[in-house]
Amino acid sequence: CQTRLLALMDEPGSSRERQDRRDAYQAFLAAHTTWVDNCRRALQRSLLPPQRVKAADTTARQGGRLELLAEGVMDNQILASRLALRVLDLASTELNELRLRIQSLERLQEMPRGDVLLPDVTTRVLVDQWLEVALSREAWQMVQDTVAPLLARHMHEAYKATNQFLIASGVMKQIDLNALVRRA
Repeated sequence: CQTRLLALMDEPGSSRERQDRRDAYQAFLAAHTTWVDNCRRALQRSLLPPQRVKAADTTARQGGRLELLAEGVMDNQILASRLALRVLDLASTELNELRLRIQSLERLQEMPRGDVLLPDVTTRVLVDQWLEVALSREAWQMVQDTVAPLLARHMHEAYKATNQFLIASGVMKQIDLNALVRRA
């Protein structure tokens, strides 16, 4: 991110664009360590078992009620979704195989929506923590083309290594595509 922001400062543009790039670079220098630390902590927290929700809380949330979203929540989700799609472009095969192995291992029909193995969960953490340390959405858009291939490659490697570990441990050495067709 730092290299990309530094390179952007040398690109031509209006005075305003150049100032925005300088501001983004300075903000990143001040906040990048905190951003990385916060991402690490948030991802580690996501590995903890989910807390039980009281039945009364669940009932109150159900019933087809519409709720207002905080300002920017949809924008944040869009940024994270775009990044997740870039990860899926590279890692979808490994992720699908891993998903099937995890579902088999844990006897699940589907992986939970908040599972950190899913790219949209991981990318949402990155975007949320970026904004949490007061880095702007505009700065994120400046670096997302640098972040995407790196994240995609690392997640692909992680999925592949996890699949290899599970196969070596005897979990679904062969994936039965017929079972998938029946289930669908």
